Amino acid sequence: MDASLALKKFQLLVEQQKRMMLEEKLGIRHTQPAHAGQDIGDGLDHVYFAPVTSEGLEKRLGIKLKPHPDKVSEAAALSSVQTPVLQYSLGLPKEILLNGISALQVQAVHLACARHETFLPNGQRAGFYLGDGPGVGKGRQIAALVTENILRKRGNERAMWFSASADLAVDATRDFRDIGAYKYDPIRIHDLRKIGKLRAGLKLEEVKGLDKGVLFSTYNLLISQSTKFSSVKTMQKSDPLKFSNPELAGADIHVKKEYVEAVCGEMEFGPQSRLAQIVEWCGGEAFDGALVFDECHKAKNCTAKYGERGAQMESKTSRAVIELQRRLPNARVLYVSATGATEASNLGYMQRLGLWGPGTSFVSKDEFIDLLQQQGISVMELVAMELKQAGFFLARTLSYEGVTYEQLPIEVSPEYKELYNRSCALWLQIWKAVDKYSEDRKKGMSKMWGGHLRFFRQLLTACKIDDIEAFAKKMLAEGHCIVIGLQSTGEARTEAMVREAGAANDENFAFDSFADPAGLIMTTIIEEHCRASPDYQQLLNSANSLNLPTNPLDDLIDRLGGPDKVAELTGRRKRMVRDPDAGTFHYKARAHDMPLNEVNIAEKNRFQRGEKLVAIISDAASTGISLQADRSVANQRVRVHITAELAWSADKTVQQLGRTHRSNQLQPPRYVILFTDVAGEHRFAGAVAKRLELLGALTHGDRHAACQDALASFNVDDKYGQAALAEMYKIFLRRSTAMAPGYAVPAWMEEQTRHLAPEQQEAERQRIFAEFIPVACKLLKEVDVITTDYKFLGRETEYRTANANLPDSEKVPTASFNKLMNRLLGVRIEFQRKIFDYFTALQEKHIRQAKREGDFAPPGIRHLSGAIKYVNDSVLLQNQQAGHSTSLFEYKMDRGMIYEKALEVLKAELAENEQSRSGFYVMTHGGTGNEQYVLAMECNKDGRRVTKADRGKKGTYMCIIRPNAGFSAGNMAYQEFAGKYKRVKADRQESDWMEKKWQEEYRKDPGKKRFTDLYLITGAIMPALQPTLKLFKRLKLENPRARQATAHIPLSG
Repeated sequence: MDASLALKKFQLLVEQQKRMMLEEKLGIRHTQPAHAGQDIGDGLDHVYFAPVTSEGLEKRLGIKLKPHPDKVSEAAALSSVQTPVLQYSLGLPKEILLNGISALQVQAVHLACARHETFLPNGQRAGFYLGDGPGVGKGRQIAALVTENILRKRGNERAMWFSASADLAVDATRDFRDIGAYKYDPIRIHDLRKIGKLRAGLKLEEVKGLDKGVLFSTYNLLISQSTKFSSVKTMQKSDPLKFSNPELAGADIHVKKEYVEAVCGEMEFGPQSRLAQIVEWCGGEAFDGALVFDECHKAKNCTAKYGERGAQMESKTSRAVIELQRRLPNARVLYVSATGATEASNLGYMQRLGLWGPGTSFVSKDEFIDLLQQQGISVMELVAMELKQAGFFLARTLSYEGVTYEQLPIEVSPEYKELYNRSCALWLQIWKAVDKYSEDRKKGMSKMWGGHLRFFRQLLTACKIDDIEAFAKKMLAEGHCIVIGLQSTGEARTEAMVREAGAANDENFAFDSFADPAGLIMTTIIEEHCRASPDYQQLLNSANSLNLPTNPLDDLIDRLGGPDKVAELTGRRKRMVRDPDAGTFHYKARAHDMPLNEVNIAEKNRFQRGEKLVAIISDAASTGISLQADRSVANQRVRVHITAELAWSADKTVQQLGRTHRSNQLQPPRYVILFTDVAGEHRFAGAVAKRLELLGALTHGDRHAACQDALASFNVDDKYGQAALAEMYKIFLRRSTAMAPGYAVPAWMEEQTRHLAPEQQEAERQRIFAEFIPVACKLLKEVDVITTDYKFLGRETEYRTANANLPDSEKVPTASFNKLMNRLLGVRIEFQRKIFDYFTALQEKHIRQAKREGDFAPPGIRHLSGAIKYVNDSVLLQNQQAGHSTSLFEYKMDRGMIYEKALEVLKAELAENEQSRSGFYVMTHGGTGNEQYVLAMECNKDGRRVTKADRGKKGTYMCIIRPNAGFSAGNMAYQEFAGKYKRVKADRQESDWMEKKWQEEYRKDPGKKRFTDLYLITGAIMPALQPTLKLFKRLKLENPRARQATAHIPLSG
């Protein structure tokens, strides 16, 4: 690409962003709005998705394909990248190609099959990653790909399909039937679960009917009959020579590591293992059939992790998936999951994408993952875009048109707050007892803090039940149906209560209530780790007298009509049921007339037929179950999907939300997420939001694509959050002052002092800080967040490193954000909010400072305005053999805003809100008399368009736009703004006089910051990633980032 063409495309990009920003001001949205107000802010936009069409594919194939039944979208960043031109010719029967699958499904099958015809530099066949979300039809695409390969007689007319649960074998059978594949021999599915354990000497292929076709297996079956990994590691220690190869004496350390992993894999999955039997059935190394890892996120956790609680080894499933790929190097591997990579390390099992190893920029998987973890989301976005451009990856999703997201705030009652606070006090006593009297202190503390987190999670879920009941009944009365998402079923705690009563197999035994999981969690910790304490009995009595709420799942089912009215889709075998006549409670099986693995399918069918209008789903039913308002089912009511309890991980959240938003739906769902006013609940929302951003970056090339707006605002764990956390700890330990120039004011303090004059505000804030800081420090010490005690130094590597050479008086706590939020749950409710609000105020302060210094890296698109001038270009990397190159173009951008543009923005705002205080203002400097003109846009604290509530109690703010610097660093409270600026008279707002004044300011550049350096990288990114990052580090620039607004502007020539 030459300099002039690159500049032209860059200018098109800028014009597109300017147009989108204007549309945002006018209220024109390209995705369903999730916020109450429209953006004003600093010009960031929310155009996350672009529509997907099949016109180009049909033109290339020369045939008219079946249109997809629903609108499908792709992350805007990914849609800017084109897939390669394919030479592969599909061999699917015409009937399947034209009628069995849609055009968009043909596209994925065609791309995957073409990629399977190529090989990686290490000799293994290349794989393909299908990251489609719910609604695109992953099952049909898998069925079509498998059919293509079997009918071409690949893999001895055999294929493997792995998935998350046995229930999905029914769906797989349906997918083959729906595309019309069963009429072609030998297409048939064999469920490995039904085959059972083989007798000695018998091979899978010798089982009647198993000579050809598709073998369906769960991941649990794949890892069955294998050796314990701990035994393998013990053998490695006792006989290290077995795990070494003299021929690799001078080899790279990564090559040696791969050899050891291969030896471990052979020993862990020996000849009697299911994995070995499957490899033998496939035909060993020569097998070139389809190897499908459906719901492949089950293979995550594929790298060991080390934390304060010790090492967490990679999962057995991930090792099995990696080992299977090693033993079948010629297999056509297909990874399938919308949530396959919630973080960089979870890409480790995708061995066939060519991201590391010979012929790449990364010697090993570890080097690749380390770089992604160090560089963060921006580089992950580039990885996804590069994978699509290379033909390894595709990720589309059902359009979000019509889908609504809303948050339902819940105010905790005074009685519940009192119960919560009493629980906090008791947990403090338990902690002291475990710390002093537990036989195994390390194990005891680990169990205690784990129980502490689960206890308060149960409490937060239980306190929502009244509101869920009322809201659900209201929605039912309006003609909708309800889907409620929970994670915890309380099964283990209920079983413990039943065992203690000796009634495990007696359904007639009468209990007087449902189980209370929170109480059982607490008493278990006391009984197992506090028996040696002289306060043991007192702790037990206190726990039993708390009168904690009962199991939320059982309580909800009972309140919404009982098992006859509510479809339960969970993994539990039995449940506690209330007898409405006797008022007693009985522990009963969920079904007597069918196997457990068929219960969820039966319950789903009852819901879809409309026999039950409420469905409650847990983690166990969050994969593969379809609950949408399908056109083919009787129940076509709007699905109101209530998330009562967020999952522990992003992939589970996405999977659960995807149950009600799927293809062929008559109408989209309404998502409702419930949050209490307990600040500690941000721990779950924030963790999920962060993982969703990583998931979006890795699987859609866009950090916002998986998150949407519903949870994005909860992710405060970024570099500004880390800086805020460190500052807060120093302030609480009195090593830094809270009221330094530009100090942070938490929302609750601002509310308390807003009515005071400026000089009185300062004095009152000084007094409040003096009271707040020592109390906050004491409370965080009580939950082991802030500590300078020497005995705790070994518990966190980061803590030990940071404080190794410091005297006790200077030691600084380094508890992570997640640890802070975990432990904050154990602080009294009123102080949770105060501490968390202070943290967010400090974070906002760091963001404002970064903006003032021009170093702010916003989480998405930056506003680009004004003229762009070409400076220089150079080649970063040239690879003649591979036929690709990477170039760097340098530009200068004008950050200022001309008068015509400023006037356009103002008119758009006033057209939407005539009462707005937005307009041109002037500030006169007292000492010099110099005048400074600005455009000020009225907004709320978050930079959104004001509402009636903002004008009332909350107060409004002003977003300032300067002629020579564009958007200002932060929003100024209107009261403060009015004391500094005076509104330009109405008849001069739009005048030649105003234009003259504005343009005079526009031409000034006192701080030499009006012009900004911009860098555009074109061509192949991944091969040049390491040299590019080194260059950016040398130039002291932010990491390269994918720009979403490039949706229709290809940036590579």
